[in-house]
Amino acid sequence: MADSKLAVFGAIAANAAIAVMKFVGAAATGSSAMLSEGIHSLVDAILAVAALFEGTSLAIAVRQFKRSIGDAPFWASLRTSKDPTLYTVMAEDSAALAGLLAAAVGIFGSHSLGLPAFDAGASVVIGLLLCGVSTLLIVQSRKLLVGEAVDTEMAEAIRAIAQSEPSVHRAGWPLTMHLGPDDVLLALDAEFRTGVPAEEVSRAINRIEAAVRERFPEVGRIYIESRRVTAAEAAPEAALAE
Repeated sequence: MADSKLAVFGAIAANAAIAVMKFVGAAATGSSAMLSEGIHSLVDAILAVAALFEGTSLAIAVRQFKRSIGDAPFWASLRTSKDPTLYTVMAEDSAALAGLLAAAVGIFGSHSLGLPAFDAGASVVIGLLLCGVSTLLIVQSRKLLVGEAVDTEMAEAIRAIAQSEPSVHRAGWPLTMHLGPDDVLLALDAEFRTGVPAEEVSRAINRIEAAVRERFPEVGRIYIESRRVTAAEAAPEAALAE
């Protein structure tokens, strides 16, 4: 790692020194060709430094994201991530590195091969990259702006927790909304069995809330609407069970 960094910094320093010498030569001789060479070398210093900075930023973001997801699959976690900050940084840095590569190819083709079409093509590719990343970020951010619900597996687990209470007759489908990367709002309807005392209903609700928060710490706000099942409502289900 240290050797590769040394090589990169050495290449940057060499390009900078060469650019300075070319500019000095252009000033001394009045050569337009030497001036073009100096500009070309300067652009190579710029591209190398930009790639170094963007690569470092991307590496830091990826490392932090991996730390936050633990042993979970990287790509699956990235697809379902609710943290727009890390997602934006990784998407922008990845596009920036790809754009720098396109710019380097365009400059090489235009300057070394004498084909200006390479430079124009690189501009088109960079524009498409920016449009693609912008669209991706719009789609991801829109989900949070309109209040994206939790995934189906998590909703089913929350419902199962509620229905595991002996006094609960039936739990409705959880209504959830992401208020932030680690902040979920939960609303849940719970029907309690006939004859369950109010004190037991209160204790059961507290147990459900505690169990949900223990398993899913990101659920910060829980609203449980409770009602008792009447004898008329319970009778048909009891008959079917028999």
